[in-house]
Amino acid sequence: MPSLELSGKVSLITGASRGLGRVIILKLSSMGSRVVINYLSHEREAEDVMSSIIQQGGEAMLAPADVRDGNSVKAMVRQITDRWTKIDILVNNAGINVDSLLLRISEEAWDSVIDTNLRGAYLCTKFALRSMMNQG
Repeated sequence: MPSLELSGKVSLITGASRGLGRVIILKLSSMGSRVVINYLSHEREAEDVMSSIIQQGGEAMLAPADVRDGNSVKAMVRQITDRWTKIDILVNNAGINVDSLLLRISEEAWDSVIDTNLRGAYLCTKFALRSMMNQG
């Protein structure tokens, strides 16, 4: 049973289907937060995370979205606020890594890293911020 430290709060975690994002979302849920599981391509893992949360008495929703795309992020935030009216906590966890020497990384791979890791954090913060600011 979740504790109530974050009861009533809504937390959006990007890249939450596995790895560190999964750990973060499970912890926030265990503290009583409703959680939003964002993912891009790991649907099965995201569904597994949601099942775990629900089995433990938590509230969760899936929010597939490409954090690199403004329209996708805007639609995700709208989906969240339509269901739970607000976003209290945002964890910009989505990220990728190209494990190679700088001299060997293609420009396309570099752009993908920058788009996911930096642009994604910018877009998610930009569109979630309005809900957060409205709450003070």
